[in-house]
Amino acid sequence: MRVTVIDYKAGNLTSVVKALRHVGAEVAVTDRPEPLAKAERIVLPGVGHFAATRRLDETGLTPAIRAAIGRRVPFLGICVGMQWLYAGSTEAPDQPGLGYFPETVERFPGGQEKVPHVGWNQLEPSPESRLLAGIETGAFAYFTHSWRAPVASATAAIAHYIQPFASAVEWDNVFGVQFHPEKSGETGLKILKNFLGITRSQAASGRTVGYVGLSALGNCLPPAPGALPQAGITARLWRLGCCRCVRPPLQAGITARLWRLECCRCVRPVRQFGIVRSFGFEGGVEPFPPEIEPFPAAMEGAGSC
Repeated sequence: MRVTVIDYKAGNLTSVVKALRHVGAEVAVTDRPEPLAKAERIVLPGVGHFAATRRLDETGLTPAIRAAIGRRVPFLGICVGMQWLYAGSTEAPDQPGLGYFPETVERFPGGQEKVPHVGWNQLEPSPESRLLAGIETGAFAYFTHSWRAPVASATAAIAHYIQPFASAVEWDNVFGVQFHPEKSGETGLKILKNFLGITRSQAASGRTVGYVGLSALGNCLPPAPGALPQAGITARLWRLGCCRCVRPPLQAGITARLWRLECCRCVRPVRQFGIVRSFGFEGGVEPFPPEIEPFPAAMEGAGSC
């Protein structure tokens, strides 16, 4: 089980490598893009300021990571490494993230609780998560951060501090954890073991884990639990009903077909015979590809474009 750990001078590198080796991984560390072409699994640690991710762009690691993700190589971002998977962070507004997830990472709001959020906190994992398989609700993990990702359709686990936030994300072969598994005892080691056990074929079969329609999405979805998609690519597509600006994360396969909608185009589901079967955008209709199962007509009505 070989893992390539990326060194961009901002990660808790020694502890992460030690933890991976402890659970049986053969670890290689690189600060260059070339080794990623043959990587079997990739881990991107991160501690500190989001602006440190600029080095990924400057060294050519960003396109190499994007290409590896496109090849379905399992990828795990830790702490700032998870935040980098998003469009960006208000901590460094001029530094873009990878854009794999369309949301923006924001600072915890001020209030009675102190910021940063430092210490042990409990996880609420989705039962469908592959990364958190075997992790019970209420398991503790170690956090240290001031910025957090919102709860959205790719959220694999929630934690609560001041407000709910995404403590883990999961979509196809891309995984992220806001906490530090290398500092989280047996829970963290179990999560790293789970990551090592995910193959490319297993990663390709996964989509999302079903935390959809929670408060972070505002009024974009109807509140009734029965009206929400629970898993699959449909959950990812439905999120576009909010008319958010979304950039294509990948350029191959079914992902590319569904992301032909360019950034900031308005996407709405169209009801036909009681089932939402197609997507309308800019006056046109894009039929569902045969690989995608339609979801109930009760889903119709998410926001207005």
